[in-house]
Amino acid sequence: MRLIFAVIFYLLFFNVTDYAFSAQNVLSRDRIVHLNVECLSFSGETKTLSLDVLDTVKDDVLEIFTELRAIEFPIYTVSCYAPRNIRGGVEKISLHAYAAAIDINYLMNPYYDAANNIIISDRNSNLEKDPDRIIDVLRFINDISENKKNTIKEVIKIFSELRNIRSSEEGENSEKNLMSLEDILRNIGISEEEIKAIKSAKSVRDGLNGISEKERDAIFGIIIQPVGSDDRFLNRGIIRKGMITSAVVDIFKEHGFNEWGGNWRQPMDYMHFQLPRSLAEQLANSDFELSKKIWEDHKAKIREGMPFFKRAMSYIVSFFRKFI
Repeated sequence: MRLIFAVIFYLLFFNVTDYAFSAQNVLSRDRIVHLNVECLSFSGETKTLSLDVLDTVKDDVLEIFTELRAIEFPIYTVSCYAPRNIRGGVEKISLHAYAAAIDINYLMNPYYDAANNIIISDRNSNLEKDPDRIIDVLRFINDISENKKNTIKEVIKIFSELRNIRSSEEGENSEKNLMSLEDILRNIGISEEEIKAIKSAKSVRDGLNGISEKERDAIFGIIIQPVGSDDRFLNRGIIRKGMITSAVVDIFKEHGFNEWGGNWRQPMDYMHFQLPRSLAEQLANSDFELSKKIWEDHKAKIREGMPFFKRAMSYIVSFFRKFI
């Protein structure tokens, strides 16, 4: 009996743990290249973002972002390499662990698990299960007076400063005696509905770390949608700034990233572009020269499946890029 329990324990713990950590080992670190790409910000300026990609696909990734900028597609965040398993469990290694998947503008292009009604639209938050959150924020922004709005900003600022008191005997005692943000807002006459909206608005803003205040305001203005619309940009029929459209999908596809999470039935991962899994595994397990040949063959097959005019234009553009 003890032997049976020992075997079950091993299968449930050690095998799963080994598989979870194997995401760290699917790609040699010397195959990962750090890129800086120029793109258009939501506030209309040119800025530089960084991402780590598989060396084989480096040139195509650079071209992808050049073309996205040419069509004036705004980007506030992008990511590629992340040694982890897929969302929702440890069953399968993510394509991000191969540096062969790119996520882009996650707020406007959320991950939507329809089966479990889970929306993930902020990499820095827990699973979001409150679809009314943005509507509450909109109602707050529209209804509140400018004086009250300014007062709330000051309260949040002061509250944050108090919470940042250095750890000391006096500081610890002060921390214990601090009222909660909710209590402070209640004491200056802010309603419960407004308090909920303030907290939501603040958490959305806090998720946009490292972004200028000007662009943050531009993004925040895009995120808030009219009452009655589908939240979190799940309604893909209404084209809005920063949303992935067919033009963006075509650019990624022409450069080998021919799997888009927005085409998946479950889950719908609108922010996500990737290579086919079998191809990513081949590239990771081949030396650079062989992986380059495999990669070029893959792109050639994609072009063969395109309409003639589009295929011809793709070859022409590729030819002239060699001289730029």
